[in-house]
Amino acid sequence: NLRHLLLSDNALSGTMPDLARLTSLETLRLSRNSLVGSFPVELVSLTNLRSLFLDGNVFSGSVPPQLCAMNLDDLVIDCDSVQCDCCTCGSDSAPPIVSPVASPTPVVPTPDPGTNLLNLITKALPDGQFALQDPNSPQSKALQWLESPINNGVSTEESYLQRYALATLYYSTNGDEWNQNTGWLSSENECSWISTGNSLEICDAFGRYVEIGLQENNLSGTIPPEIALLSASLRRLSLFKNNLLSTIPSQLGRLTRLEMLDVGSNQLTGTLPSSIGELGRLAGISVYSNSFSGTLPVEIANLQNLQLLYADSNNFRAPLSTNICLLNLDEFWSDCEEIQCVCCTTCCSDGFGCFET
Repeated sequence: NLRHLLLSDNALSGTMPDLARLTSLETLRLSRNSLVGSFPVELVSLTNLRSLFLDGNVFSGSVPPQLCAMNLDDLVIDCDSVQCDCCTCGSDSAPPIVSPVASPTPVVPTPDPGTNLLNLITKALPDGQFALQDPNSPQSKALQWLESPINNGVSTEESYLQRYALATLYYSTNGDEWNQNTGWLSSENECSWISTGNSLEICDAFGRYVEIGLQENNLSGTIPPEIALLSASLRRLSLFKNNLLSTIPSQLGRLTRLEMLDVGSNQLTGTLPSSIGELGRLAGISVYSNSFSGTLPVEIANLQNLQLLYADSNNFRAPLSTNICLLNLDEFWSDCEEIQCVCCTTCCSDGFGCFET
């Protein structure tokens, strides 16, 4: 069940062993070793693979088109020795990746010292302009923090926007009251700010957030729309078992790389936004034990990669779109009687608990 194999900068030599049996592998990092031989074509059998770093070795040959077709989030090789039409070219002189929270490598132009952060933010997320007019809003507090000397070491516009999104989340959910908030809003690289999730990987090799894991951490307040600023990289959003209120912002639909959304066991209300149907990579949705109402959005039927849907213990009502049933989900939990579900794998009710169908 190994998911992450991180062996960069270890002086490994010889040919690469056959890893085809590691079917759960999501991340493979072997950069800057002394591995030799032809490019390991057997990697195409790792259907769960999302990040592959093989630069800084002595491979030859070409990357098979089947691997390109997997649309990995990261595929880094030495382009001068291995032919590839879909890869990012690595460099032997690149700084070592010592952990999943490595410092970011600039991927956008360095901003001028006089960068107007307000203009940068409103251009990236025009929806947020109104909130910034209120000096007491979480957005205004986040901007004030971003403009403080504590961020003098920030070197890219992408980092400014990422730190602003995270700071807005902090202020929107009363971060001072979190059970754990070590590092948050400090001058430290945001990839080192504490997470209560179980993943080994908070940021990718370029310092972009791939997971926000703040479950069971006493978050209260609302999920801010500024989370959409992380659309280039965020793959997992885990906020379950907190005290979040209000609705899920429609801007969540811009997180097109998102694979797992878990906001179960909060106090969220309103309807699920139809924009959830734009998250084509979603494999799992958990919104159980909230106070959502209305019908499950028919747009969920667009999510062809969806495997898990936990919607029980809410106030959803019928009708349930038959197109959602056509997804043949591995697990689909709901209050079956209320939504008239005939395809759920588990049905729940206030009086009898949950039982498999």
